[in-house]
Amino acid sequence: MASRRKWILALALGAFVAALNPAFAQKPQDCGGRDPGRWLAGCTALIDNARTKAPERVRALKYRGIAHFQAGSLDGAIADFTAVIAINPRDAEAYSNRGLAHQMKRNLDRAIADYDKGLALDPKAHVIYFNRGNAYAERGDPARAIADYDRAIGLKPDHAAAHRNRGIERGKRGDLDGAIADATAAVRFDPRDVDALLNRGNAFRLRGDLDKAFADYDAAVGLAPRDPGPYVNRAAIRIARAEFDKAIEDLDSAVAISPGDAEALNNRGAALSQKGDFARALADLDQAVRLMPDNARLRGNRGFTRFAHGDFKGAAEDFEHFASGAPDKRFAVLWRHLARARAGDADRDALERDAKALDLTSWPGPLLGFVLDQVTPEALRAQALSGDTADRRERRCEVAFYLGLDQILRGRNEAARPLILEAADICPPNTVERAVALGERGRLLP
Repeated sequence: MASRRKWILALALGAFVAALNPAFAQKPQDCGGRDPGRWLAGCTALIDNARTKAPERVRALKYRGIAHFQAGSLDGAIADFTAVIAINPRDAEAYSNRGLAHQMKRNLDRAIADYDKGLALDPKAHVIYFNRGNAYAERGDPARAIADYDRAIGLKPDHAAAHRNRGIERGKRGDLDGAIADATAAVRFDPRDVDALLNRGNAFRLRGDLDKAFADYDAAVGLAPRDPGPYVNRAAIRIARAEFDKAIEDLDSAVAISPGDAEALNNRGAALSQKGDFARALADLDQAVRLMPDNARLRGNRGFTRFAHGDFKGAAEDFEHFASGAPDKRFAVLWRHLARARAGDADRDALERDAKALDLTSWPGPLLGFVLDQVTPEALRAQALSGDTADRRERRCEVAFYLGLDQILRGRNEAARPLILEAADICPPNTVERAVALGERGRLLP
């Protein structure tokens, strides 16, 4: 699950207690009163009244700008905060809030320019540092984002959201310990911060500490039972533990809450595939692809399940899309070739052409080299055992699977059977090789 981050409006306006003439508005207390739903009308009456004095007009514009923002009218918010700045060019809050409206419109350069002006006027405004950090993070500049979160935390050490978001950026840079420390601080200052729990769980998961990740996801489910995200993440741990039925229950909950959640549908399809229920898995994956047709990862996942189910032509079509956006082209090219070959439409020339631009020395390159007859089965096994101890089980799984599939492609089903059975038995429960081995096992066994 993607890490989520929050923004903060500069709301340090105080109660609107200026002496107001009741004739200025039907209910002048509505502007800045306890019911934000009434701010728009109450503040507009004050703003439109020619007798409203400048300080009162500024306050009314600020509250109406916030009301516009909360109603989703970003252009209205920008117009009101711009009007405030025209009256008082030294109003740091107005720059901050206008910057936030620009940021929500994805005008990040204009947002940062406004935050810069706000900080020049009020260099101790932790909210502005925080929002500018978010803008830098969205722009893909983690160093500046972290620097701004540092300043926000320096000014307000118990700023839970700044700790949480700094942790996100640290995690992106591979600093998992820093990410965990920041998320832990965020949870300490705000024990109900679901996003901080999810982010810490993500960091624990990347570090391989699945028990701690599960505990964080489980706590997030308890705090936010109507949020699909915690269910999706908890299900990922359950899939890794081979608890497929419980994972499917979690993903059922996520889909019930958010029927259009492509990630939940994709993951439920993965869990169903690991149970060998390929027909139901494809129903979920088809829907996920309909929701996000250009997502290469979803097309690849559906391709693996189509392959497992025996739809090799459909798998080849999906792997064509997968190859266009896969982070590791070697894996995508390998599976595209295997699907084409399994469908009886192998294109050796295309495989050789694609492989020329790829590194076949580091894993999983030797698997592709084996399919190209450049690496012997013995050499493949040796390379699999030469990796880190933590990788060896998965590499043993891969060697058994790809050697077995090679035998199937050569029409040697008897030789393939023990290799495919081995792969189905030893492959980790969250790998595509295990799911596809289940499909091939069903076709090999009587």
